[in-house]
Amino acid sequence: MAHTSESRIESLPSGTVLAVRGAVLLPSIARVVEELALNSLDAQASIVDVSVGDGNVSVADNGRGIQRDRFPDLAEASVSSAGSGASYKRGASLAALRAVARRVAIDSKATEQTWRKTFDG
Repeated sequence: MAHTSESRIESLPSGTVLAVRGAVLLPSIARVVEELALNSLDAQASIVDVSVGDGNVSVADNGRGIQRDRFPDLAEASVSSAGSGASYKRGASLAALRAVARRVAIDSKATEQTWRKTFDG
């Protein structure tokens, strides 16, 4: 059987790659909550407050926070603010969440000031 058009293997657009990766890593709201809670634990939080409703997930904790100078890299693939002793450090969950969510807002208070970075999908 002859093919009339040449079959080629092509790279997917980066946005598609990120969306697929995000859907695989975070297939459910439960998994989103789990990953965000693990981030809190890696930040040495002793209190983690999770709220889920109306299509939103919110996690607040008393962890050590993310330094302002690390914010430019926040939620980029393979970037982690977790220290070397972190149990769950992969640098994947925030990037995955950013790829599949309509909006991600990250607030951090590592010093006396609170910093926010927002991603709109």
